[in-house]
Amino acid sequence: MYRLSFLQQEIIKELTRCNACYSNPISSFALSRTLNVTPAYIRRNITKLKAVKMVGVRRGLRGGFFLI
Repeated sequence: MYRLSFLQQEIIKELTRCNACYSNPISSFALSRTLNVTPAYIRRNITKLKAVKMVGVRRGLRGGFFLI
C-alpha cells in the first residue's frame, strides 16, 4: 500500500473538486496556482501518483492530469 504525502492528497482533492477526467484534464500550472507550489513540483509528485495508477495524463494541446 502506497502512503500519500500531504501534497499528493491535496492534488487528488483538487482533481476531484474540478471533476478532472480525460476530456477535462487539469494542467500542472492550474494545480500549482491553487496549491501555491511550482508546476515542476506538482509534476514530480504526480509522477509518483501515475506509478500507482491513481492519476492519468493527457498529452498535447489542452492536456493535463485526471483521476483514473
